[in-house]
Amino acid sequence: MDGFRFEVLEEDGRWAPAGLVNGDFEEAEEGDVSGWATPSPGWSYGPATVEVPSGSQYLRIAQGRATISGPLFPQAPEVGEVAQKSLGRGIMARIPLALYSREGHTLGTPEAFRATALAASLREVALPSLTAEDEALRLADVIMAWNVFQHFYPYFDVVDADWDEVLTISLERALQDRTPAAYLATLRWMVSRLQDGHGFVVGPAEPTMALPIRVDWVEGEVVVVATDDPESFQPGDVIESIDGRPAGEVLDELASTFSGSDRWRRWRGLGQFDLGPEGSVAELELRRDGETVEVSRVRDAARLPSEPHPANIEELEPGIFYVNLDLVEMAEFQARVEDLAAAEGVVFDLKISTDLPPTEVDASSPIVAAVREVAPRITGRTVDLIGLGGATFCKSCLAAGVPAVGFGPGSMGAAHSAGESIEVRELVQFAAFTAALAARMLGAEP
Repeated sequence: MDGFRFEVLEEDGRWAPAGLVNGDFEEAEEGDVSGWATPSPGWSYGPATVEVPSGSQYLRIAQGRATISGPLFPQAPEVGEVAQKSLGRGIMARIPLALYSREGHTLGTPEAFRATALAASLREVALPSLTAEDEALRLADVIMAWNVFQHFYPYFDVVDADWDEVLTISLERALQDRTPAAYLATLRWMVSRLQDGHGFVVGPAEPTMALPIRVDWVEGEVVVVATDDPESFQPGDVIESIDGRPAGEVLDELASTFSGSDRWRRWRGLGQFDLGPEGSVAELELRRDGETVEVSRVRDAARLPSEPHPANIEELEPGIFYVNLDLVEMAEFQARVEDLAAAEGVVFDLKISTDLPPTEVDASSPIVAAVREVAPRITGRTVDLIGLGGATFCKSCLAAGVPAVGFGPGSMGAAHSAGESIEVRELVQFAAFTAALAARMLGAEP
């Protein structure tokens, strides 16, 4: 942190300095920045002289570390002391609070607890017999899945879900399910209550064949945006109904089975809007140029058609330009920047329009070395190079031959969830990291 200012708004509307002491952090005494300190043992404040934005030094805020060699607490449980808690319906849990140990380890060896008998029993299970038609299996699946979330899902404090009630409803639904498809819907409903975009359920009962169209949500309606069958469909067709049901109702029902934000659930629903059994016929009512068009079409497409796009930069009509931010090159953009600045309107397309294969950055790349060097100095934590199942802007960079890595603040576990958030201090820390990384990549001395 450097060049810190504190101002107050005067009655005449002017901002006036409040006389902050040592706001440029140039004054230091025996390693401490004069006038700046924190009582928190978890953070350390001090002057830094590496990669200084201005002057001779700045204030560096880092996570503090402390080594504790004695007991953590003034009191400790006695041998034989237990915690006892009712689990309901007459079942009690008694948990020892002190364990016997030998040579720094609790008593018992891994070999003594190998569940060889259980493993042998599991090997005898005929897996093909485990189907959704088995009532006991459906109930067991619900109970096990519910317990995994109950004990390991970390965001119940920010998710508005009565998880106990979800268990009751899920068990009732599982008892009533008569088909694999109905049971798949039950499991999806249960996970959707968490409102977390990382949660999803797939199964063999899911239909896999679609119509040769790609649809999107445009101005409150389901609209065809691409097709491989121009004789039956045209881009711009509004789907009024499918198989006798209003299109909006079908989409809302599909979206309700997915977990995450409203937009994320709708996007997932659009991807399954027209799915059905292979060879089944879909009956659609379309609105095209103000007229109603009825279409019967066999579901035989295994892949959605690509949505067509104009050129990376194109004048759609006089004074109205289109810019594909996913594909446009910087040189191409700079060559048309004056036209764009003078345009009456510009449509910036942020949708990902590519279908790129998996990418990988060279572990010996300078950007990898720079992140590994800068991150510990700013965050106090070391970083490792790992793979990621999702996609970020790094994919486009790597596909274009530009080395790139993903690194940022926040928690991957909270991403795409209804309660997604980030602490302000993490943003401040990431801003410092970005500046230090840029200086490092530009050849500044470490």
